[in-house]
Amino acid sequence: MKKIPRKVNIGGIDFDVDLTSEIINSEDGARLWGQIKHDQSRIFVYSKLEEKKRWSVFMHEVLHGIEEIGNFDFGESGTDRLAHMLVDFLVRNKLGLQ
Repeated sequence: MKKIPRKVNIGGIDFDVDLTSEIINSEDGARLWGQIKHDQSRIFVYSKLEEKKRWSVFMHEVLHGIEEIGNFDFGESGTDRLAHMLVDFLVRNKLGLQ
């Protein structure tokens, strides 16, 4: 699989992507594998995950960005399911993650 990019553009806004070896903690203390911070234009992904899972977490955070910027409402569960399905689709059909 390709490496997760260090920078992505979502809806015209550039986001830096940080792979971190530390589990991410949310503001309410929850332990996360990924997080998007719109106010900092940054996406964080826990780097110690298996590669396909890491891509799913990255895609999950990108979808949160699309959701926020595009004024969609996928919900957390919908975002998670959609991220897994998109990564699986791209891998199975050899559309760029190889």
